[in-house]
Amino acid sequence: MHRVVCAVNESLYYQMLCKGLLMSLLKYESMPYKITVLLDGKHSEPLDDLRKHIEIISVKPLDIICGSVSSRTTFARLEIPYVFPYERRILYLDVDTYIMNDIHELFTMPFETIAAVVPGTHLMIKDLITREFKTKLNTMYYELDGIRYSVGSEDHKYFNAGVMLMDSYKWRQFRIKQHVEALINAHPLTMYTSDEMALNLIFRGRLTDLRQCYNTFSFTARDLTEIPRIWHFNTDTKRIQGAILIGSFGRGEGSPASDIDIELLILEDQLDIDEFTNHLIQLFKKTEESLVIKHTIWLADRRKLALYHGPQLLLTELYLYTQLSQFDKYFLGSRITDLTKCILVDRQDLIRQHLEYILTLPYDNRDGLIRELIASILYQLESTSSARRRCDAYKFYFLSNITLHELVRLAYVLNGKMEYNYNPPKSIVNPDLSSTMNLDKSGLHLKNLINLFLEQLDRIENIEAFWNDFPTGRLDKAGFVKYYEEIKDDKDKTSVLCDHVFAIFDKNHDGTIDFNEFLLAVAVSAPHDIDSHLDYVFEMCDVSGDGRVDVNELAAFLSASLTIVGRTDQKDHLDPKKLAASIFNTLGIDEDKKLTKEEFIKGCKRTPNLRELFGGGR
Repeated sequence: MHRVVCAVNESLYYQMLCKGLLMSLLKYESMPYKITVLLDGKHSEPLDDLRKHIEIISVKPLDIICGSVSSRTTFARLEIPYVFPYERRILYLDVDTYIMNDIHELFTMPFETIAAVVPGTHLMIKDLITREFKTKLNTMYYELDGIRYSVGSEDHKYFNAGVMLMDSYKWRQFRIKQHVEALINAHPLTMYTSDEMALNLIFRGRLTDLRQCYNTFSFTARDLTEIPRIWHFNTDTKRIQGAILIGSFGRGEGSPASDIDIELLILEDQLDIDEFTNHLIQLFKKTEESLVIKHTIWLADRRKLALYHGPQLLLTELYLYTQLSQFDKYFLGSRITDLTKCILVDRQDLIRQHLEYILTLPYDNRDGLIRELIASILYQLESTSSARRRCDAYKFYFLSNITLHELVRLAYVLNGKMEYNYNPPKSIVNPDLSSTMNLDKSGLHLKNLINLFLEQLDRIENIEAFWNDFPTGRLDKAGFVKYYEEIKDDKDKTSVLCDHVFAIFDKNHDGTIDFNEFLLAVAVSAPHDIDSHLDYVFEMCDVSGDGRVDVNELAAFLSASLTIVGRTDQKDHLDPKKLAASIFNTLGIDEDKKLTKEEFIKGCKRTPNLRELFGGGR
């Protein structure tokens, strides 16, 4: 029985890559080997359903300062011959590899020295050292057990350690782990991101090629002459210098249904999007069907490349940046604080340093922040109206929480205060919206509500106080009176409408209204142009949500709203059903038919009495 080992940290992104590798291995059930995952951490939820086929072992890599957690995990491969001391041959695979064919013959091929690795490249070790370290290093010294060793930029090819067949006995005999650790500790500034460079210097090119493998590096030396066994999906290091995981996964809230959002730092003055996209398509062609790229969309204004994978059209969104300054600490209102979980690639430690610096700075760009917050709110609304009918795996009722969070921040900035990163103490869950919804049906209503609420932000001095006073998110009559005093129209000097507004929005008649209903009350009393107001009134009437209003729906609205629009003097003298029928007659619509929004708005605008009745002014 042979052993195949890979190493991964707690990053959900890397664990999903690891799962793809494991699935490609498990396709070949007849292969006589065991599969082990070395886990740098404790959590491995994406891999848990494979536990009956693999084993997961928590291991602490060498205590070496690394550029990121993801690079730190590569040092775990140095521990493999010690984790399995009684197994002679062990195949190590990076998580970004994919098994294409039977690989059992790798365990029987002869060794020339210590390990067999992926094919050699055009790149010579001395050239890589010069390019990576920006200097010519002829010789480097280190000590191990009192003995001084030297390594240098010799004239041999550089190998990639992502696919490496180990002879564990010789590995321990020659003390490879100890030599690597000593070399890296002696030169931490040159080899802190991976053990690969140290292994190259120590092995000095004396390695056997795995001719069954194929590496997708652009400088692969040998043309493929036989069916490939292993694909190694490394991206050209000259192109992608850094990558950071953002969005729901970056916030630690990702689920299997979430999109994957990644910001990429590409140090090229002019990036050929078509060529870059085709490169990605080719990389995914040989993977599982669920990962093959079926469709791509390039949004130039946002520098976003959307990749849709497999028959389920799983979405990966890549934000392509050519300048480090484009990396920000915010995404959809979420501040990045735990960089270790977000940074995926950071070849020159640029991103970490940049983000650590800007996290220390106060965000006092008021105008920029206002634009950012408004754009974020619009993005959320647009996301729920997409054809996929979900907003980053959030159900519709979570949208009110996210939007409220943004509105609170915006309210603080508009009132001349510093940004306030505030979350409601408890989720606002409307039981009527307990299933996934989209804005196709309720979008206009919600957009109008948000727009009207935005107009009132400067009249609400402190939303935080609302949550302090009402932590459950529901107001009683006294609480509503308090906040109504802050938002009421100046014409309503005696607050005569307060009782009626509260009664109308207390839908279940329990003596309280929730925050959503409070916003509706704000919206109804807000001043706005006639088209917007009539549009909103129609949405309030359209209980069925079919875009049309019948006589009964209009009558129900009139019964509840005559007071709000200021016609308290006539309510007792008008029958809502008769008034609704009269309105239909005035607009030329039969009572047994339904009224469209266009007919309603046009009719009210050309009929002064109706315009006044529905609060649109004279």
